Amino acid sequence: MSAVFSTYRVAALMDESMFDLPEDAAHTTKRGEPWLRWARVGDYSGWYAVGERKPDFGERLSFWEAVLTLATEVGNGTLDAVHCIGPGILSVGGLGVTASSGYAQALLADCLDAAPSHFLNHMGRVICESGAWVHTDEHGSVAFASADGTLATDHGEIEFLVRRGGSTSGWQWTAFRKSIAKLWVESISRMLRHPKLDEVQVRFCQQHVPRLIAPMQSLINWPRKGIRDGWMFTKEQQALWCVIMVAAIEDEEQTLALVQDCIETSPADARRSLQNLHEKANDAAYTETFVARVRNSVRRVQELFGIEVLG
Repeated sequence: MSAVFSTYRVAALMDESMFDLPEDAAHTTKRGEPWLRWARVGDYSGWYAVGERKPDFGERLSFWEAVLTLATEVGNGTLDAVHCIGPGILSVGGLGVTASSGYAQALLADCLDAAPSHFLNHMGRVICESGAWVHTDEHGSVAFASADGTLATDHGEIEFLVRRGGSTSGWQWTAFRKSIAKLWVESISRMLRHPKLDEVQVRFCQQHVPRLIAPMQSLINWPRKGIRDGWMFTKEQQALWCVIMVAAIEDEEQTLALVQDCIETSPADARRSLQNLHEKANDAAYTETFVARVRNSVRRVQELFGIEVLG
């Protein structure tokens, strides 16, 4: 899989500029099916399932539940949100993991392992009509495979399975391409409604997100052996890690630059580092959307961890 966790996300909750969603937008149809709309973001268009499952892990969140909760709120908005807009091909779940990065396939494989009958019940039709399957080899690597067993490993092959075409110059949506892509989006969103799969997304965070912060682990005092639930660390330190991880999901390069600019290391001061992330980030050095997400994350993380750092 690529080092890029999410090459394209639609943020429905905290960003004003990314996606124009009415406040009273329906989350399901009258029949209870995922509510889909044809959406445009910049030069791209495609199906978007708003989803209905908000992260709800109770009052005492584990560290990884907090990461998923925050990532969802500044990411795809709901745990069962899915879209097929832009170069990510498919963006799946609260984290917005994409098919073009390979992480969407890994999440789908985890869902299949956790709830196989539920997975097949909701994904069976799209598997039959697209000819695609989630293949896991003996080393644990996951990829989409076509009906003849050929692995889809490059962008064009993955895009053909999901929306029967590419994003090359002159490519256009057709009725058939729209129908295949809609089936993918609707089926995955419906499949992700199962409460058991919320925990799958939490475990996915724990397994994959630490890789994104590898270049900055020493600067933020991330434990060499990682953490399970974080109870032995201060709430401010956990909150700092949470914000950095959510920022890294959005953009690794900008996050590394932000860490180098804002993290207090002499001495290590998580509280002051959080203040710096909110105060020092500026539109000149970072993209407007990235800055908005970092600041939103710092404000929201105070509530998740029951702390007050901004005064």
